[in-house]
Amino acid sequence: MYSMYLILKEISLKMKVFKATDYPIFLTDENIEDLIAMKNSSLYHQSWESIKDSLSKEDVDFIERKEKQLERRKLREQYLSSLSVEEKRALTKEIIRPEDFPIEMTVQNVEILANMMSHIPRSKEWRDITTLITDEQKDLIQETIEIKEEKKRKRWESLSPEEQAEEKRKIEASLKEGPGVYRGNILQQEWDSIELAKIEQQKKEQQDKEDSDK
Repeated sequence: MYSMYLILKEISLKMKVFKATDYPIFLTDENIEDLIAMKNSSLYHQSWESIKDSLSKEDVDFIERKEKQLERRKLREQYLSSLSVEEKRALTKEIIRPEDFPIEMTVQNVEILANMMSHIPRSKEWRDITTLITDEQKDLIQETIEIKEEKKRKRWESLSPEEQAEEKRKIEASLKEGPGVYRGNILQQEWDSIELAKIEQQKKEQQDKEDSDK
């Protein structure tokens, strides 16, 4: 499991130490990180306990869920950083079949299932799998999809207008090469989404043409 010590080490420089007298504490992302750090710190754990007594059960449960999410996010980052470009490429094409169940929800398996869930159109394997996984497992998969989307959004927003224009140009050029060509940050399911959108647009244009000819 990902060591909470490493999480503490990463945020210790900006860590804020709360006191019970600071209540009410707004549960912003930054404050939650600090509270998690306090909870897992031998130095500030007692302070966390006093704050915990002043929080509602719903707030404590919310913080603990966020702690688990943070741990899963770090585990995923560790796993992906350990893969080569070729291994990442292969991962986007892997599938899990219904007959493989029950499976352990490892970082790798959740990543594969997230790719399958994002794939448009949805595969028969995924449709069958939806009847086999629990709501909790679906939440884990959805969480991974949201992390991937958030990362793509932040990356896009970090680009200058010139870089965004260049990125669009590269995407348009890659579309002419077909789905068999690896496109780095453009995942297979993104290609399929684009292709499906093009097909739907062509159908709409054909239907509009037929209606106008009547």
